[in-house]
Amino acid sequence: MAGLMDSGRSPVIRVTQCGPIEGVDDAAKSGTFYWLGVPFAKPPVGALRWRAPVDPDPWTSPLPTKAFANACVQNGSLLSPGANNTYDTSIATTLDQVVGSEDSYCHAQSCTEQNSERWGRNKY
Repeated sequence: MAGLMDSGRSPVIRVTQCGPIEGVDDAAKSGTFYWLGVPFAKPPVGALRWRAPVDPDPWTSPLPTKAFANACVQNGSLLSPGANNTYDTSIATTLDQVVGSEDSYCHAQSCTEQNSERWGRNKY
């Protein structure tokens, strides 16, 4: 995924090399903005199987990136998402089973200027 760049719009709209994404302003609660489920590559199927990642097709309208997308493939454990791709009671039903998807996504977070020192990170 390309670096997030200020687009001059809302603080949760960022422009990537593939198109704009719209995240969540959680500044009042946690002092952060976040973008979840950002596509960083086409799914590794067919001719793309066992190859280097290929950029996703570009888009022009802001892509909502406000919820976690597919988890990566992993063996079910108490530390991995359950059958519903969340940390819920279904975790117990997926222990030692393969969960997740090969079509996984990236998640990003940024501190507000006021909280950059609190989180020990540099501001944009």
